[in-house]
Formats: sequence, structure tokens, C-alpha cells
Amino acid sequence: HPCASSAPITLSTAALMQADLLLVYATRGERATSRYLFVANEVKVVTSLEVFLLDVKTGVIPYAEAFEGIRTVKQSDEDDRLEETQRRAEREGILDVLRQTAVSLREFFAKG
Repeated sequence: HPCASSAPITLSTAALMQADLLLVYATRGERATSRYLFVANEVKVVTSLEVFLLDVKTGVIPYAEAFEGIRTVKQSDEDDRLEETQRRAEREGILDVLRQTAVSLREFFAKG
């Protein structure tokens, strides 16, 4: 897994920068494959985001969460192919779960 090999480097860099916390996340977008979900000129994408905060000094993970969403996008005139619609749906879906993550992190930090 490519992330596993970069983890020690990322942690070392955070320590060198004297960071207190390191935010680690991974996103994924997959086209929905159920035959009941298909509509002409429309794409449904399932997006997910896994995130955790790592205390750089102690190695403790004070926050971890996973978010998931479904985004439906209709093919627009600017999309030459359905693949472009799918990429746009993935981008928009990932933005949706990033917004959910931002709200959750704000609530976490507000608790102190």
C-alpha cells in the first residue's frame, strides 16, 4: 500500500516542523453498479473519506471518523463522454464528504 511507505516520512516531517497534530485522510469514489440505479445520462457515485488525527508527540489518535455519501450527477453539455460526468460526480462527491469532515472536525476542536 503506497500510503504505508510514506507514513514514516510524513510523521518525521511533522515532528521536524514541530507540529502538534497530523491530519491523515484517504478518499475513495466508486461508480454505483446496481442495475436498478442506472438512468440514462446520469451517474451515481459512492464516495467515502476516512480521517484521523495523530498526536505527533505521543502517537495517540484522539479523533477518527469515516464519512460516506452518494452523489447523483446528470450529464451536462460540457461533458463529451459519460466518463467525464463520472469524474465530475466523484469530485463533487468527495467535496461533499470533505465538508462533512470539516463540520465534524470543527465540533471536535470546539469541545476542547
